[in-house]
Amino acid sequence: MFMSPLMKLSKMASIVNGEIPVVVIYVKANNMPSEYKILSPDEAILTLAAIERLRDTTPAEEKEKSAEVPASTDTQPKEGLDEPK
Repeated sequence: MFMSPLMKLSKMASIVNGEIPVVVIYVKANNMPSEYKILSPDEAILTLAAIERLRDTTPAEEKEKSAEVPASTDTQPKEGLDEPK
């Protein structure tokens, strides 16, 4: 569904002002709802922004990003961490 940027800004403003409530529904692996939470305006904006970012990132972009970050080759244990006994 395409939504114009002005519509998005209008809805975001309404969310920030508390005029539009945002509810998150937590779903288990079997697709059954387990609980819900009504978000504060700040939580709602951050959550919706993260969802938009995830939805707008294509698998090719995600693969490209992961290729840019080199894998850690450090095999030495970190100083101060105990080895399992």
